[in-house]
Amino acid sequence: VKKSIAPPPKDKRKFEPASDEEVRDSESDTQPMDHDEVLKVAKQTASLAKGLKDELGRPYPIHILPDFLKETSIFLSSASSRPAAKRIKRYVHAYAGRVDEKMNNDTQYVITTRKWNADFDEVKRKHPLIKFVRPDWIDKCHNQQKCV
Repeated sequence: VKKSIAPPPKDKRKFEPASDEEVRDSESDTQPMDHDEVLKVAKQTASLAKGLKDELGRPYPIHILPDFLKETSIFLSSASSRPAAKRIKRYVHAYAGRVDEKMNNDTQYVITTRKWNADFDEVKRKHPLIKFVRPDWIDKCHNQQKCV
């Protein structure tokens, strides 16, 4: 005897997009903290975790990330892919650096995938201390735990 299985009921809820205010609120949650705020949160977390042990009775290690990009200002060229840009921003913020939305007088590094052209020469004339680097520069910094 074959039993027929009824299809699952359809979800009658409608999708409603987030309001502009909800979007703004969620975006503000993703703003990077300055280095002092990060250290404060890390110390609070470490003190909360003090005394906690894993399933084998070992204390949980709490590691505070180094700040070798502190006071380093980086501009990320739009030529980078979205996943690469996200990863780069995470590293920069994790190591207390700053990502500039626009290139400015404080910008020290420009991360780009483009080949050298006249635009680069123009920027170097205006800002002689700017260094142009490839996206793998941030990986080298991460791997060596210092600004290379």
